[in-house]
Amino acid sequence: LFWSDRNGPMDIFKQALDQEEAELVAAGPDYKEKPVASPDGSWILYLSMPSLEFTPTTPVRIMRVPTSGGPSQLVLEGRGIDHLACARSPATLCVFSEVSTDHNQLILSAFEPSQEPRRQELARLNLKPPNFAYSWDLSPEGSRLAFTQYDDREGRIQILPLAGGVAREVNVEGWNCLAKLSWAADGKGIVVSPSLGGMMLLYVDLGG
Repeated sequence: LFWSDRNGPMDIFKQALDQEEAELVAAGPDYKEKPVASPDGSWILYLSMPSLEFTPTTPVRIMRVPTSGGPSQLVLEGRGIDHLACARSPATLCVFSEVSTDHNQLILSAFEPSQEPRRQELARLNLKPPNFAYSWDLSPEGSRLAFTQYDDREGRIQILPLAGGVAREVNVEGWNCLAKLSWAADGKGIVVSPSLGGMMLLYVDLGG
């Protein structure tokens, strides 16, 4: 799943690994980005905004479209929604994040895309300047969040258990300026990209 402006507006596409051409999933004049599959694979979820310009007060809609094709439907809407992630079946959880209006916190909320849209706040994370440079992801089984924030002195990843308990930190020794992260498919480690020194991917086990 990916987003592209190959047809003019930013649209959502899907492409099987053995396919030569991508299929259009969602089109229209709005700015669309960050598609993910719902836990059961029946929906493709994505973010929709009036334009590329984004602030904590920008109205953002979470939309869904059947994986088999069809019109887009509204799931829920808010302001400053900037990221979306879903667990995998048998879990049913999806999570989105919103930036607080003062730019100082990231608010993480849960919802289930196949049910009546209802958000449940999970956590609030304090952001440090530059507060736009952070990344998070939901673990495949839906029990943990991984979070990192750009720091030119060190590389740290927070692991937050969603059922309660103490968050812990993974120190990525010898690396700093961590940027985009994703959980590995088996949930036993994290793939992260340092933003300096060229593009590369690191695999980090949960011991660091």
